[in-house]
Amino acid sequence: MIGAVSAAVYEADPNQYVADFEKYLQSWEGSDEERDLASWITIAAVGEDAPDVFRFVALGYITATWESWTDDIGDRRLGLFENMRRKSDRDCAERGIPEELYDVIYGTNVISVQLSDFAGAGDDSLSDRLDLLWEQVVLRNTEFESPPSEETLVGLHSFYNKGIGLYLFLQWWQALDEREIPYSERWSDIGLAPLYDDPLAGLEFPLTIRGCTLDETDTLGYEIRSPGKLGGYHLTTFIAEGEVANLLRFVTSGRLGTRTVKVPEPSHVDVLRELGFQEAIFPNGQRYRLSSWSGLSGIRRIKD
Repeated sequence: MIGAVSAAVYEADPNQYVADFEKYLQSWEGSDEERDLASWITIAAVGEDAPDVFRFVALGYITATWESWTDDIGDRRLGLFENMRRKSDRDCAERGIPEELYDVIYGTNVISVQLSDFAGAGDDSLSDRLDLLWEQVVLRNTEFESPPSEETLVGLHSFYNKGIGLYLFLQWWQALDEREIPYSERWSDIGLAPLYDDPLAGLEFPLTIRGCTLDETDTLGYEIRSPGKLGGYHLTTFIAEGEVANLLRFVTSGRLGTRTVKVPEPSHVDVLRELGFQEAIFPNGQRYRLSSWSGLSGIRRIKD
């Protein structure tokens, strides 16, 4: 049964559910292999073996061992986003992660953003239970030097979810092994493909252009990222459609959080020019011609 014990206790008394988990947490003993995998997930996420981040990954993993999940996890197939997989493997190589763990890293990342959909079908209270443990156990027992921002909490929660994703990936892989499912049949090719010629296809990413970083996104398209004030950043995402850059969103992030803005950073427009794009379509549908002038002053709206 899906989450039968956990769901029943939670429905009867959420406080008892939390108390039972805290007892379980205190008595839980993981194996060296489990600790090593959580450590590699941490390194994949932040580039180093950071104890603070490892703690959230480990707590997510332990949470996953406490909960019950769907019985038919072996029927699932993970989406294979070509860009995302390529970036994941590249990052793993740069961070010294053993090649035999590339599947684990990629699969964990994919599952961690779709926990309930992947392994909680039919369990209506699963998301609420996980959120309750996050708030009442994980956060309540975390000491912060100053009140964390919403952006910080979102980041920490993602590490917690990666721990849950790691456990589910291992359970999924074991189920496929038991069924003797061939490697090629464990992944579902999403089949995302551009509708236009992509002039950037074949480039080796990431690239540094005019002080900005050009890289592939996790799904389809590219992103331009540049440093902002006080450790923040500016981000522009787009799809390459021949000589036209179809701009999807402009984001700025800083001490006040992350927000969408109406226009891109001038330096990002310069990057598009240097890449050879002649026109740009803004998120509002308006088309602009990119002249040889620099920054935003060098764009001209194309009237219908």
